[in-house]
Order: sequence, then structure tokens, then C-alpha cells
Amino acid sequence: GLINDLFPRIECPARTDPELTAAIKKVIAAGGRLQPEEIFVTKTCNLCEMMGVRHCVFVLGCAGSAKSELWKTLAEAQTELKVGGGATKYQTLNPKAVTSNELYGYVHPVTKEPYDGIIAKMMRDYSKNPAHNPKWIVLDGDIDAEWIESMNTVMDDNK
Repeated sequence: GLINDLFPRIECPARTDPELTAAIKKVIAAGGRLQPEEIFVTKTCNLCEMMGVRHCVFVLGCAGSAKSELWKTLAEAQTELKVGGGATKYQTLNPKAVTSNELYGYVHPVTKEPYDGIIAKMMRDYSKNPAHNPKWIVLDGDIDAEWIESMNTVMDDNK
């Protein structure tokens, strides 16, 4: 990945977490809906690594390319390993099913009263839970220029 892009002539073997890999294969076998293909297991490990160093991760791909299965498998594997001491919590939302104001919130133009959006309410709910287990907000749906640009702005402003 990144190391090979930066240093193309250096042979750098991929480093994997054997516990995570075993947990991924275990939840795949238990679920009965997926095959433990090596590329899928690797991509799930890659997602875990990215989430360890980023506060926001976008998983992009064509329809039917297992994006949703990827993060669901990771959540189940982390729960299996009791990462953070408990189950990985997630809330999903299709961002195209609501307006931008409903998603992010807004300030009323006349009264100047702020109204929280769905994401702010989800974050507030998570903040009330002091446990250290992973908590995700998953925007699972088609990418739209309006909501993705707004999300990039939110993430850039909140590093």
C-alpha cells in the first residue's frame, strides 16, 4: 500500500495481526453468508488499520463490492476480540434519505436558534456511553457531492 507507493524499490512484507485475522475468519465461518477469501480478510484488516490512525474513513467501491459486509465483518471481529472491552457499536444511516439540514443540522434563519442534525444526535448518544469500545457512525449509501463535501469540511474542521 502506502509504503510501496513511497518506496517502490524496497520490499516490505505486509504486516498482519494474527489475532484479528483469526477473528475475521471465525466470524465469517459463523455467519454462513461469506467465504473467507484472502483478499476480503486482507481488506478487512486494512480497514481496521486505517481506523486506528484516522477519525474518519471512507470505504468506496462499486455496488455489490462488499463494502457493507467489510465494515460489518470488522465490527463482529472486534466484538469477538472484545476490543475496548466490549462490543463494537455502530449506527447506520443512508445520507441520501434525508436532507443536508436533517443530516448536519442548521441555524433557523429568523430565530437564529440552532437545530442539531442526525449526526450530532448520534454523537451525543455515543458521548453518554463512557465505555472504551469502538463506536461508529456509518453513512451507508450512494455518494452525493453535497453530503460528501459537507462531511469532508466537518472532518477537516474537527481534527
